[in-house]
Amino acid sequence: MFQYSLGRHLSLRHKLPLLLDTHLLETDNLRSYALGNYKLNAQLATTKELKAILPWPTRLPSKLAWLPRWPGSMAYIRETKFDFDPSIFQRSGSMCLEGYWQSEKYFLEIEKQIRLDFELTQPISSNRQTVLEEIINTNSISVHVRRGDYVTNPVTNAFHGTCSPEWYANSMNRMGALTTIPTYFIFSDDPEWAEKELPKDRNIRYVVPQNDHRDYEDMHLMSKCKHNIIANSSFSWWGAWLNTNSKKRVFAPTRWFTNNSNNTRDLLPEDWIKT
Repeated sequence: MFQYSLGRHLSLRHKLPLLLDTHLLETDNLRSYALGNYKLNAQLATTKELKAILPWPTRLPSKLAWLPRWPGSMAYIRETKFDFDPSIFQRSGSMCLEGYWQSEKYFLEIEKQIRLDFELTQPISSNRQTVLEEIINTNSISVHVRRGDYVTNPVTNAFHGTCSPEWYANSMNRMGALTTIPTYFIFSDDPEWAEKELPKDRNIRYVVPQNDHRDYEDMHLMSKCKHNIIANSSFSWWGAWLNTNSKKRVFAPTRWFTNNSNNTRDLLPEDWIKT
């Protein structure tokens, strides 16, 4: 979503079509392409188009890149630092981008358009619709507990780490002090851990994860909460960012990674509360 958003911004600036390279997702055991469930303005690059840009099977842009359909030479640009790099907007012409580009500063100028692009194309499932009605009718606070490969994969765990039970308790206490009769909606890929470790002395609603490959609907539910407590995860980052409540409060972990190798100063919007 970050990568698409930068690509969309540049495509509008330069009046060039936007193509998405998703070929690496075909062999990814953890992720599959799901952006087709949004109202994006982009096409998927074909194998033929990718071969024309870079030698095959030479390493192609990781994750999701943007590739404008344009004749002639193409600049290959790799992200060299984690914090916002404004020099990308000094480029012109046809480009192939590699990187994560995790900052709203890459697309804040077209914020309204990005929010429109990330509207769902279809109504959410009936069971989630029931949760949505509860979210709308309460002082709802989403709490995202991200575990999964952050715990089971030693390499991923060493790089990302997880938010502790104490961090969640502190964030929920602080958010509760700012909200009248809050209801906490817990979203987690490890609900057993969440039920065991999160505070129990408050109004909590556990959103049961569905094994239906429609996780984007859970992100949609997060975005409809009045406020958000996010994990060190881009999934809940986007759930909070897409929240249109003008008075929303977002609590986010200051420590996004286990080490300081990446400068995260531009990762969290300035008005979010870092804890």
